[in-house]
Amino acid sequence: MFLQSLRTAVCVGMLSAAAFAGTVTISSPGDGATVSSPFRVTATASSSSTVRLMQIYVDGVKKAETAGSKIDKSIYASTGTRRVTVQGYDGGGAFKKTIYVKVGSTTSSS
Repeated sequence: MFLQSLRTAVCVGMLSAAAFAGTVTISSPGDGATVSSPFRVTATASSSSTVRLMQIYVDGVKKAETAGSKIDKSIYASTGTRRVTVQGYDGGGAFKKTIYVKVGSTTSSS
């Protein structure tokens, strides 16, 4: 009986955490898109609690950050295939979405 109750509690806890996890939606660019640098990244986050912060990373390096649940930034990156991750933070911690883009040409950031 105890073991069955423990299994039920663990399953319910896992389902509850999954049901309330935040989500990030990247509006642009699309996954697999070919872009020129700088390129615009727009995204929104939603959660069962208040989204406090959003960040954009390219290949694991933070490129931009803003308070709130929306981010819209121009990002500079060198040519090649780049991993773009947008991460949101709420009271429960971090949640993210990752896409890949091909940067075809660059413009100086000066």
